[in-house]
Amino acid sequence: MRGALILFMIAAFFKITLFLFPAREQLYIFYQMDRGWINHLSITTVMCFISFGVPCVYPDVTKLLGLVGGITAGTAGYSLPVTLKLASLKKSGCLLSLSGLSHLILLLCILTIQLLSVYVSLTQNNGGSH
Repeated sequence: MRGALILFMIAAFFKITLFLFPAREQLYIFYQMDRGWINHLSITTVMCFISFGVPCVYPDVTKLLGLVGGITAGTAGYSLPVTLKLASLKKSGCLLSLSGLSHLILLLCILTIQLLSVYVSLTQNNGGSH
């Protein structure tokens, strides 16, 4: 079993290196970074550390994916559109109108629900076992 674990870790590392090139290229393009060997080595090291470090610190992948999905879906689907609506109301000078105040209250409710769901995701135990 230990041999299979070692082989699986080697296979996972090679898989990461296959996906590392396009991810690193996106970082170079997005942040307009120099393609020198220092940046190349540091990006590779950080990405490998994150790829292996996150599962070591938080091994329950199902809960982690649920947590990440809940945070990103709530932010992209609810918080961000309401925030953009508030920004457009502020730009037009209608932030203190009934519409602006109702959107502000809605945003506060959404953020409260998101924070509480993250808290529940982090503190719940697995099936009640102690």
